Amino acid sequence: MTERIDIPFTPEDLQHAQSIGWQAVSAVAPTLREHFGNTSYEIKNGSEKSWVTYWDKWAQDILLEELASFDSTVSFYAEEGGAQTRADTYWTVDPIDGTNQYARGTAVCTTMLSLTHKGTPLVSVINDFVHGDVYTAKKGEGAFKNFSEPLHVSKREVSHAFLELYANETSAEGQALWRNIEATGAYIVRYAATGFTMVSVARGSSEALVSVRNPSSYEWDVAPGALLIQEAGGTVRSWDGEAQVFDSRKPNFIVANQVAYSALERLVDQSMSSTR
Repeated sequence: MTERIDIPFTPEDLQHAQSIGWQAVSAVAPTLREHFGNTSYEIKNGSEKSWVTYWDKWAQDILLEELASFDSTVSFYAEEGGAQTRADTYWTVDPIDGTNQYARGTAVCTTMLSLTHKGTPLVSVINDFVHGDVYTAKKGEGAFKNFSEPLHVSKREVSHAFLELYANETSAEGQALWRNIEATGAYIVRYAATGFTMVSVARGSSEALVSVRNPSSYEWDVAPGALLIQEAGGTVRSWDGEAQVFDSRKPNFIVANQVAYSALERLVDQSMSSTR
């Protein structure tokens, strides 16, 4: 499972990409903060769980314009449509992760960007625009809060873990996984805001996020936080019957501190195997 990838950028390129990413999220942050908890929403795809506001689309347009200044050969994969072409190297863009919470005024929403190459995140920027904190990572160079405070995952075992679980809870395997994780003593939380959850894991206030056959998992939700956790000392793996090198294009994954990861991998494998 040794991760090997030929990165098509120099360290200076990645630093420049991070600077462009920070410039992009900074351009939309004041307006998003101004309208936090005070905006109307529409329902997407007929689901009351999937909201979109005017500000999602507004912010995405500005983000794409800002990011385009980095490299014209880099494409985009963005949540609110209009920029879905994807070459080997692309920006993932989530203008407001946690739109439901944004419209309600619940402070777990973020703006998330990642520069990604063939499913491997190289640069991530996650902006907590409500509280004014930014979380960043470059591959191989650590993860930071506000560019100066190093992030570190916790060392708590799964029996003392706070973790978020996404699986098909109507299926036998999803129910088995839920029961098996709860039986360890872990506390399963549900923020429904992947960026907030992954930041929590990276800074050590939560221990893991597990996603197995989750139809609501998209690359713009996953790539930025996965790199943040990896660079904060965590373990990040895709899962499809067995653990694999992380690929943000795959919806099944486990991200966790190193201690909790081993136990969670076994539990996922056992739960999936027991229902086959």
